Amino acid sequence: MEDVGIHTRLDLSKDPAEFLAKAQPTTLTLKHDPSGNGFNYTLEQAGGTLGDGVSPWKPFPESFRAVFPGGWKELAQREGFELPKEFDQP
Repeated sequence: MEDVGIHTRLDLSKDPAEFLAKAQPTTLTLKHDPSGNGFNYTLEQAGGTLGDGVSPWKPFPESFRAVFPGGWKELAQREGFELPKEFDQP
């Protein structure tokens, strides 16, 4: 993730108050694919952006695993949307 500009480690060797004043939130945006092929997501963290399609074969963003330990299925249940049928297959 750091290779694409998403920083996963905090540099606390500097003033923590200064770090917190500059800190940006980590956001996960999920959008329905206009072509009807499921969903796409965008993860914004530390000034970097990463996007991909949602599928049962791709990992759930680690930054949000603590909030949604059940991954895409738990997020869909909480937010009230249906995932593609591929998520129901074993």
